[in-house]
Amino acid sequence: MNITVASYFTALHKPLQSASIAVSRSLVLPGLGLLFLPFWFGDNGIYLAIPAAEILSFVLAIVLVIRTRPGDLMK
Repeated sequence: MNITVASYFTALHKPLQSASIAVSRSLVLPGLGLLFLPFWFGDNGIYLAIPAAEILSFVLAIVLVIRTRPGDLMK
């Protein structure tokens, strides 16, 4: 879903929204997850980093979709 929503924003010529979803799901959130989740969940935190990053970036994607109204697309 994250890739689909990022592609949706790319098609709407909204590069900031598209890039923020793509970078958060592939670089920022997995990196933060690998740093912090092992402290809370031990070795299992390493394996939880990617699913947690996907879930959090999906929340970001939903927020961006809600904030982008059809009237905003003409700007």
